[in-house]
Amino acid sequence: GSPEVLVIGEQLTANAIREALRQRGFEKIRVLSFFEMDKNWMQPGDVKLSGEDALVEQMQASSIRLVVADLDYKAAAKREVPWISLPNIANQSPVNGIANFNMAGAALDQWLDGELQNRRIR
Repeated sequence: GSPEVLVIGEQLTANAIREALRQRGFEKIRVLSFFEMDKNWMQPGDVKLSGEDALVEQMQASSIRLVVADLDYKAAAKREVPWISLPNIANQSPVNGIANFNMAGAALDQWLDGELQNRRIR
């Protein structure tokens, strides 16, 4: 079916976020990545993006309620959609970085719960 959530990023991190979202009741979650993706870790609907046009195309689904991705990808959405920003190491600067976070277990859960609560997404 149509995705409710897009998680865009490196596959291992995105899969950890997908699993945490599933535990919070989200069901239709698609992982997209510009990086290489291991077919053994992909789930139906996951896409290795070939370029920016492919990203724009994936974001057109009207069913999308949430995107978890680098803020740099937000322009591709072409409409307002709730967004949880992932830290982009390439964009880190002492002035305006998103604090880096641990993507394991309790640390991931705590971060995600805080982000979802801030946006009142359920």
